[in-house]
Parts: sequence; C-alpha cells; structure tokens
Amino acid sequence: MIPTPNLYIIITSGGSGQRMGTATPKQFLPIEGIPILCRTFRAFEPWTGKAKFIVTLPADHITTWKSIDEQYCLPSHEICVGGETRFHSVKNALEQVPEDDNAIVLVHDGVRPLVLEETINEAILTAQQYGSAIPYVPITASLRRLATDGSSKAVDRNGMVQIQTPQAFNAKLLKEAYQQDYRPEFTDDATVYEAAGHKLFFFEDSDTNIKITTPSDIAKASFLLKCKKACHE
Repeated sequence: MIPTPNLYIIITSGGSGQRMGTATPKQFLPIEGIPILCRTFRAFEPWTGKAKFIVTLPADHITTWKSIDEQYCLPSHEICVGGETRFHSVKNALEQVPEDDNAIVLVHDGVRPLVLEETINEAILTAQQYGSAIPYVPITASLRRLATDGSSKAVDRNGMVQIQTPQAFNAKLLKEAYQQDYRPEFTDDATVYEAAGHKLFFFEDSDTNIKITTPSDIAKASFLLKCKKACHE
C-alpha cells in the first residue's frame, strides 16, 4: 500500500437501482450474504486511518445505511446526501475536501465491490505523479452504432476502452472542475475534469472490477467471489 497522508476517498452510492428491478437500492442488496456497499468499503480497509472516507447516499436511505454500518463495523466515514445526478453527488461530497495541492481524491462507484488493492494503489500513484488516474479495460466485443430508424454502422473497436473506477485526481483541480455547470455528458469524474481543460492519464484495470447494475451482475460477482475463495483454500 502506498502511504498518502492527504487522501480522500469518495464512495458514490446515491443510485436507486431501477435497472435491478428491486424495491431495495442495489447498493444494499447482498452478494454472498454481505451488502454490496459493505463489500466495497472492505476493499478499502487497508486505508483505514490513512484516508478520510466520504459516502454519498440517497436521503431516504441514510438510516438504513447507519444500521448496516453498525452491524458490519465498517471504517469510519462521513455521510453526504446524494444529489439529482452522480455529478451533483460528487460535487456535494467535494465540499468536505479541502483545496490542497498535495491531496489526492479517489472517487469510486459504491457498486464496484470487487476492486483490487492493486488497482487502488495504481490510481493513487498515477494521480500523485500526473494529477489524474483513470482505470480502463479494453473492449473486445464487436461494436455497432444503431440509429433510431433501425439502421446500423460498424464501429472500429481498435483503441476503444471501457472506463472504470476508482478515478483519482489532484484535489484542488478536481474541486475547481466541479464548479462547472452540469452537462448530461458528465457521467463520470474524468469527463468533468477533462472539460475543465485538464489532461487525463490512464492505466489498465482488471476486468473483474465489475459494476453491479443488473441481477446477472450479482450472479457474476458471486461466482467471482467463490472462485477467489476457492483459490485461497
């Protein structure tokens, strides 16, 4: 683990999980008996006491989360009420981060519970050196752009990548970037940071760092956890 005294970790968990098709927000659904958001927190346990944790949550579910937190004894963290979009949730959380040239902010999706310690380390190191760090995995599937009239056109997948989290940034520059007005294309922090005129630096991530969005993702995550457990037995 890379020691970083001025490290802030924002875990975004403001979603409602509509695509999951459940009444319970997806971040609270269990994988192998443990809520997804708890597993995500546990991935960052090596940084307990070495970073300030901030989690964004829907206002209606803060009480639920506090109950879960007490049950699982998670790392100490601040709670921030999520906004209308991910952009607004992160902007709210950044209010708890000082404008420090030497600080690094990591922003991670609360529903990516299988992130590796190596990925987190790489994000911190790259952001310390270059000001930003964006994990990705190459896209290997065939791609087509489908038009509203039903026609389509093949898209060259060469150089196409899928962006993941945690994304890491210089704290001062990221806070400044989030002073921009919201735009629909601001679906991640890298896009906000780049729109403010800053350069992005990338590193390749593991394809096991999946985002839990649908029921099939839960099944896949469960399978990966069982495989990991079997490998260590």
